[in-house]
Amino acid sequence: MEDIKTVALFYKSIVPYFLLKMKAVALKIKIMLNNDLKFFLPKHDGRALDFIKICAAIFMVVDHVGFIWFDHDFFLMMLIGRGTFPLFCYAVAIAILKANGSFPARYITRLLIFAIVAEPFYYFTFGTLEGNVIFTLAGGALMAAIADRVKLWQMYVLYIGAMMSMLMPFPIEFGLAGIMLPSAIMLMLRGEKSVFPFLILLLFFINAGNFVNDFREGVSPAVISVVFFMIGICCMVLPMMVLNFAKNFQQTGRYLSKHALYVFYPAHLFLLKIFGLVFFK
Repeated sequence: MEDIKTVALFYKSIVPYFLLKMKAVALKIKIMLNNDLKFFLPKHDGRALDFIKICAAIFMVVDHVGFIWFDHDFFLMMLIGRGTFPLFCYAVAIAILKANGSFPARYITRLLIFAIVAEPFYYFTFGTLEGNVIFTLAGGALMAAIADRVKLWQMYVLYIGAMMSMLMPFPIEFGLAGIMLPSAIMLMLRGEKSVFPFLILLLFFINAGNFVNDFREGVSPAVISVVFFMIGICCMVLPMMVLNFAKNFQQTGRYLSKHALYVFYPAHLFLLKIFGLVFFK
């Protein structure tokens, strides 16, 4: 009974805030569809793009601190972390656009190499054989490149299949929906407004696999629905805020070296795990 009251109180305190955010998102969507896609999904490069990557890395650290040290006892930290993957997918989409139609074999190969390097650190930290997120981004880069070479309706079929696949286990982070997300972002950046519904659905479904497991473990469907909604909104609102704030940064120059975040990813996992074992276990 106490659990039900706690969930109800949490719902009443948090949901109104997210409804206000939804209204703001809806207004931006209306402007986008009637006017310019750049307002909703601006295209960035240079220091602005590096700022976006840095924000994604910060969100990732917040999420991993909450999970590794506190076992997700702090729900807000997990919500903040939901902004990470869409922002990295945005960076992948920009990289594919820069290829100007050429197949990005070197870029995909580099992602795969760093994914393999990071996997032992990922296993050490989380104790799972699931493929780390860089594998997902490599698959996303591949699908974004393929999106240049197939018809739109074929991508729509793939998007639907990817979302349906989230009802089943998949051996990498964010599953097939995560793999398809960069292509949807890339197509939107190119002005394909018809992709917009699939982009929104993918942003919701990239975390669906976790909720399937919760449902199987007997978690209340009402609780799952509320949390699923909140996480989906965070996957949209946080990246949108970062992308729009990035307009204040230069579109040339760099803040980060080419491989900085590839090194940062396994390093931060290892350090957080060691620190957690020493001070929190």
